[in-house]
Amino acid sequence: DPDARDDFLHGFLPLSRGADGRFEDAGSAPYRPILALREHGEDRLWQRLQRLLAAHPGWPVLHYGETEAIALKRMAERQNSEPPQGLVDLHQRVRQHWRLPVDSYGLKAVASWRGFRWSQATAEGARCVLWWRQWRERHQRHQLDQILRYNRDDCLATWAVAQWLSNAAASGNDNSSPASSD
Repeated sequence: DPDARDDFLHGFLPLSRGADGRFEDAGSAPYRPILALREHGEDRLWQRLQRLLAAHPGWPVLHYGETEAIALKRMAERQNSEPPQGLVDLHQRVRQHWRLPVDSYGLKAVASWRGFRWSQATAEGARCVLWWRQWRERHQRHQLDQILRYNRDDCLATWAVAQWLSNAAASGNDNSSPASSD
């Protein structure tokens, strides 16, 4: 919640590679949400994040936009700890290297252009913040479920963009125009 300076949810979708080197189907991968509940304290949140990341050493942490990286780096500073390694901002890479036929380079626009569809048609970041505020007041499970479903979809959308970038780099066929380097 940006108004309350409250990063209330960190969502992860750890993807393993099979024996053939291919990643598992993201749709069936385990979604790992970590709620940042104030009553549990930031120390506990940091420990949970550290345990999750330690379970996957050397794995890149893909994210879309600077918000996640800034939040994790600030939390690390407050915890007198090193920030997580391997953060990869796909938004920065898309903006820096590609010209796309979209109105914005936000996750919704880019992932939708690549064919990804959110499971909740009306869901968006601002609505998710509203659901969070309502859940904090009323503790109705359906509001929390909506938040978690939206965040999982964001993780899947981020992966869809990552796959497109990886495939485009490998094949040279990207259905868009690389940004000029001038």
